Amino acid sequence: SKQNEAQVLQAMKVGKDALQKMHEQTSVEDVLDLMDEIKEQAEVEREISGILQGVPELSVEDEAAVEAELAALFLEDNGIVDQLPEVPQTQPLPVAPTTPLP
Repeated sequence: SKQNEAQVLQAMKVGKDALQKMHEQTSVEDVLDLMDEIKEQAEVEREISGILQGVPELSVEDEAAVEAELAALFLEDNGIVDQLPEVPQTQPLPVAPTTPLP
């Protein structure tokens, strides 16, 4: 029907106007530059992935050591290390009494 054709033509005009407005705001050169930047970032990601694939997995002991070091760095960065009491290294722990207390 003529009404449907008019609606289709109107929709096409709105679409054309939207594309025209988008093209006024973004040039072909802008799109090409963006695509080049995306390609560069993808290449960097591939390089990083390749480097990380060559890193051996950490043993349980190594992972625990890394986590302990990370925790110590976190405490140090937040100024918490200076607030912690010192743990005696040479003094033995007292022996608990074996007889009933009064």
